[in-house]
Amino acid sequence: RPAKPYDKMPSPYENDQQGAAANGGALPPDLSVMVGARHEGHDYVFALLTGYMDKPAGKEMMETLNYNPYFPGGGIAMPPPLQDDGVEYPDGTPATISQQA
Repeated sequence: RPAKPYDKMPSPYENDQQGAAANGGALPPDLSVMVGARHEGHDYVFALLTGYMDKPAGKEMMETLNYNPYFPGGGIAMPPPLQDDGVEYPDGTPATISQQA
């Protein structure tokens, strides 16, 4: 059958070790759990997915981390998971990072 929005998303990794290796040594979180675990969790996940940016001047953090002001402390091991045109929508909707999130 065609996929439904509520279907479980398959992991892009074969196992936890592969997932951690692809993400700076940290196992990627299950963001669907974050939606229910945090107050306004859907807003947090949206901000996290769309909030990657260059770190501000003077911000100290490990060189292996990515800057995201919506992550506690600002330094997150997970690289930006979305990119513009990362998917192709059948109706031609532009696949911006915001749209995908």
